[in-house]
Amino acid sequence: MMAWQDEQHVVANRALYRAKYDAVLEILAPVMDIQKPDGGFYLWPSTHISDIEFTKQLYMKQNVLVVPGSYLSREIKGINPGANRIRMALVASLGECIEAANRIVISFFKKIIFIGLELFKAYENYFFKKTYH
Repeated sequence: MMAWQDEQHVVANRALYRAKYDAVLEILAPVMDIQKPDGGFYLWPSTHISDIEFTKQLYMKQNVLVVPGSYLSREIKGINPGANRIRMALVASLGECIEAANRIVISFFKKIIFIGLELFKAYENYFFKKTYH
């Protein structure tokens, strides 16, 4: 079949995912324990609180959907390897992935606001000026 000989869409899709990973990792790495996977469509950052609570708060406060890691693995000998991790799917557009990553950072800074309110204000002002003006 002719369609099976066309690999250009595969090359383009890989490049798009590389761009998404690079952009999102650049934004999240300063505030989360997160690594680029060897393969796959997901990122699995650690959370500083329960993965379930993190997921709920992120959705309620920033309208960003992720999946608690503990929902995707099972406990063995008292340990759930997905606990305190979230699964982030980078299937949205590059722009939407970048916006979600920025919202996660804003949420993170709001959680640690007692450390430096001015740092949060500077980042939030920079984000909104860059995105909406």
